[in-house]
Amino acid sequence: MNNIAKQLLNKCYNVIPISKCNKMPTVPYKHSYTMEHARALINKEAFNNNDIAIALDRKMCCIDIDDDGITPSKTVYERMCDKIPSIKEAPTEKTKKDIIYIFHAMMRN
Repeated sequence: MNNIAKQLLNKCYNVIPISKCNKMPTVPYKHSYTMEHARALINKEAFNNNDIAIALDRKMCCIDIDDDGITPSKTVYERMCDKIPSIKEAPTEKTKKDIIYIFHAMMRN
């Protein structure tokens, strides 16, 4: 996971280690967590036994597409691709019921 965290950080995503069990951050992060903190944690291999989250800020956007039982998330995704083509390039996280897309402010159509 440390290599994945490093790759995301190199793409300007502010990564934070989270517990595999409860998905809570393993380090303090509110108001003061920076990319420099993430870089130091990568150097200490803090991501090796944890999952990775991306700390959102005013430069980031997150779109959460839920499968509501009526319209499958795949159908919503296809409609979103028509309106926002860059969604195809966005990092994604799939959960049991949804797909989460994360956009950096630098992504443009």
